[in-house]
Amino acid sequence: MIITIPGIPTRQRRARSKDGQRPYDPQKKEKKDFILQARQQMKAQGVEMFEKGTALYMYFYFSLPRPKSHYRTGKNSHLLKDSAPKYPCTSSTADLDNFVKFVKDCLNGLAYHDDCQVVTYDGVHKRYCMTGDEPYTMIAIRDMSKYE
Repeated sequence: MIITIPGIPTRQRRARSKDGQRPYDPQKKEKKDFILQARQQMKAQGVEMFEKGTALYMYFYFSLPRPKSHYRTGKNSHLLKDSAPKYPCTSSTADLDNFVKFVKDCLNGLAYHDDCQVVTYDGVHKRYCMTGDEPYTMIAIRDMSKYE
């Protein structure tokens, strides 16, 4: 199963509380949107939720937009600076673990019964978009027993 969600990847944020009250989820809307798009793609591919007890592995690819500071100014504002990093995304605000947590939380009960079914990651990548491309999140989930 491969799910591609267009838009800037979302990272898991901490639960918040107001004036000592019970914690609430500040990302309720983002999770709802992500789940809706993932459900539509699963339906279009004709795939169902993996059975309980199935050992799964996942692959994650997070394509992030480049910051404006990577681009030149003026009439060359569409070109990257020579000093801009070419390949990896090392932004301190884009913690890779938190991207994975957000995706796994959203897919809980949709693609699999519980995220404890995920026993290994095939790869987790965070990269900048190529010039002109739109950011996205891509997730692949596979049953380990079919690929061993």
